[in-house]
Amino acid sequence: MTEQNTPQKPSETRSALNRIVLLFGIIIGFFIYAYGWTVTEIDLDRPQEELRQENVTIALRELLSPRILQQEREVTILSAAFLMDCDSGDSPEIPSADSGEPVVILGTTCADTGDEITVQVVGGQPNADARIRWMPPGAEDDEEVRPRPREILETGREELVLNGRGGFTGTIEVPRIRGGDGEIHEVQVQVAVPAGPILLSETALLVIDRMAQTIFMALVATTIAIPIAAVISFFAARNLMQRIRLSLGSMLLAFITLAVGLVLGDRLLKPLGQLGFEIGRGAVGADAGALVAFSVPIAVVLAGMLTQRQIKPPRKNKKKEK
Repeated sequence: MTEQNTPQKPSETRSALNRIVLLFGIIIGFFIYAYGWTVTEIDLDRPQEELRQENVTIALRELLSPRILQQEREVTILSAAFLMDCDSGDSPEIPSADSGEPVVILGTTCADTGDEITVQVVGGQPNADARIRWMPPGAEDDEEVRPRPREILETGREELVLNGRGGFTGTIEVPRIRGGDGEIHEVQVQVAVPAGPILLSETALLVIDRMAQTIFMALVATTIAIPIAAVISFFAARNLMQRIRLSLGSMLLAFITLAVGLVLGDRLLKPLGQLGFEIGRGAVGADAGALVAFSVPIAVVLAGMLTQRQIKPPRKNKKKEK
């Protein structure tokens, strides 16, 4: 007896075809992804740069430590004179640390752009928050001349905290200021001391306000949508339960009317959308907005009723039995 080759089952053939299609899909997807990776010039080394890592660290620090509470502060400004470019004149005198008053002492009272100078605070408020600012000439009188916040090189941050004796020592860099050579600048240390009760911050109040608005918007939208959805659901259930016979010509006519309906809907709904936009801006009265809000659902329901009557197939007359 000769063995006959048994034909493969249709299910096995279909399974093999599905595997081939899946394999080709994976290959095509891989090439598309590789092309997109090349076109967008993705470089994974850039996120590893020191500056980017520092910016990410600062952003995460601010994100994980939101200012929920705030307190009014009394700000005391301590300043020291500084001469830009030592060859342009005599440098200011360095104040004494034994004066008994809070003072700012600079390691040198004259330097060039880009040099590092030491800033020392003596006699300040213990454990107070502070910040260093560079004041160019005329910064207090001229609005166009802005002060420059200075970063502490040892910590990499602009904010600093005085120690238990009200002192601080750190290093800053002389900024580059156009036309500032040969003029007297000021190095200011702004010391902030808490005063008054602790209250919710503006950020916390804004978040609470937006949360309340979101909750009430959802409440209003739900209460308005439930009756409309309940009415429409009955028509949807009727369409599902009703037996509809549709011929090929009717189907083609439905596609044609769908295209015509899209064009007409675009022409007719644009003015309605513009009216809604004007209502949102307050350009139209509240009565007109309420009229539109209630008339649109009613029009939808009436249109659904008319559609139901047109789609409903005619009943066949039963032949009377003789």
